[in-house]
Amino acid sequence: MKKNLLEWMNESGRETLPPPDVFINNIATRDFSEWDLLDTDSDDVKNTKTSAKKEAMDLFDAYTEIMVWAVAGTKLWNPNIRHFEPMTTSKLPNTAIDQLRIPASTEAMAIVAYINNYKKWNASYAWKKANHGKGKVPKWSSKKPTEFVDFKEEYSSGETKIDHPEWGGWSDEGKMKFVELQAIITKSRQENFDRHVKEDQACVDRLKEKFKEMHKDSDRPTKVQRVPSATNRDESKFEYIVEL
Repeated sequence: MKKNLLEWMNESGRETLPPPDVFINNIATRDFSEWDLLDTDSDDVKNTKTSAKKEAMDLFDAYTEIMVWAVAGTKLWNPNIRHFEPMTTSKLPNTAIDQLRIPASTEAMAIVAYINNYKKWNASYAWKKANHGKGKVPKWSSKKPTEFVDFKEEYSSGETKIDHPEWGGWSDEGKMKFVELQAIITKSRQENFDRHVKEDQACVDRLKEKFKEMHKDSDRPTKVQRVPSATNRDESKFEYIVEL
């Protein structure tokens, strides 16, 4: 995730990664209504909203293309799937039950991993840019806890993983954040299913257009069959990923 996100930053001319709030408040629930244009909006407000919504859509595309793929893996979420099938309804083939490729737990893990490394990755990017890519990026250490604090993860550390392998390197706060996000995403998928599918399909359309050269010789059908209703799944297991 880190390598691809930093490349995305560079390609899109960003100096920093976007704050995690948009992933928590908007992308996780597919709720972009705060940028809907109103008849009472002034031209300036409409321009601001239009620009902000485009930025949110760009982040949603990066989320689908980079972050979720980093957690789900290529077998479950490769370009021939994520560029054609809405995330909320994409199912594994030939299974006895309706099993989603990307359950709520996968999305929650992608967002928690981002929050966990947000400060550290921004600091690493800035350090590499200032040092022209030369030298070793600083690392935070519990032996010198007041040094390089910007290079410390929010919820995890390799040191914690060594001392407490049963925790997988994650703090209780990090595990609770995962559970919280998983519950938010699960509830939103159930209560706002049509919105999730609509926004996911719009994302698919954008990615398919962006990567059309990749698929120009593909036999992948242009229309993907949709499932009629939300699929529930037990997602109680927490997978510990310190940095992707």
